[in-house]
Amino acid sequence: MQTVESALRESQRRIRERRDRIYGTPEDELQYRLGLLRSVMFQRKRREEEAFQPLNGDELAVLEHAIRGYRKSGRFVVGRECFMEHAYRTIRHNWICGDQEVGPEEFHAASGAITHALIPRVGDHIGMDIWGPDTVAMIIWRAGFAFADAAREYFSKFYHFGARRDERTLKTKVYFEEVPDCLLHHPENQKVLVMDPMLATGNTTNTVLHRLADHGVPQENTFIVSVISAPEGVDNVLQKYPGVRIFAGRHDEGLNKEGYIIPGLGDYGDMSFEGLDRVQVAAWRDKEILSSRAATALLDRMAGRC
Repeated sequence: MQTVESALRESQRRIRERRDRIYGTPEDELQYRLGLLRSVMFQRKRREEEAFQPLNGDELAVLEHAIRGYRKSGRFVVGRECFMEHAYRTIRHNWICGDQEVGPEEFHAASGAITHALIPRVGDHIGMDIWGPDTVAMIIWRAGFAFADAAREYFSKFYHFGARRDERTLKTKVYFEEVPDCLLHHPENQKVLVMDPMLATGNTTNTVLHRLADHGVPQENTFIVSVISAPEGVDNVLQKYPGVRIFAGRHDEGLNKEGYIIPGLGDYGDMSFEGLDRVQVAAWRDKEILSSRAATALLDRMAGRC
């Protein structure tokens, strides 16, 4: 049986191999190939039932060249490999090993440990003061609720954005939105921390960033924090919104044909919602993470009515 450690070692080996493929390649050629790749990355499919055609080694190598540029510029920051190692191993376990040894309580505990550790590191690594009354915590439903309790320790204003990804087309459908008053009246003064555990294709994130731009929030005041990212998603976001900055606890190898991150950890929304009940929703309401309207919408979502 494959273990988490063996899967990660194999992924790292492939990443090293593809980096070697572009060593010495002229910069203009890399940029040309990157431009071609971006134009078709999310459009091609081998079969109609597939959501995404995984990139081959050469394509991922070119994409990683762009990712290294983002990291050098400070627009993309990744946690160190030792950061929350045990917790990451826990949340990856069922997805990689294919069994159910990690139950909901253990998953939630590990997920909570990661999100509580990630948020304070955003300000430290990005080098900008995000604490204080002018910062809005934006929760992307459903998976973004993994950040809710951690965010409440630092922020008092919440922007709720309910989005569902079409697993066939990878496009994003918005089913709920609650915008705080500060973004309606003084958006230029606000900072927004966008919280979504999985930055996979980046399509949902781009929908969010388009919304924030419509509200008048400057790109340089927008920060994205994720538990795990993929190169396709990071590039998809930063080439369209060059002013935002991304912080990820881990940066993984790429996407599979369903658009899931590899090695990844599966559907974070499904796993984080397992065991969620009215008691937790009421607790979030009491903490003012949720308004009455948002709490009702979340209960409807849990019941499958939206």
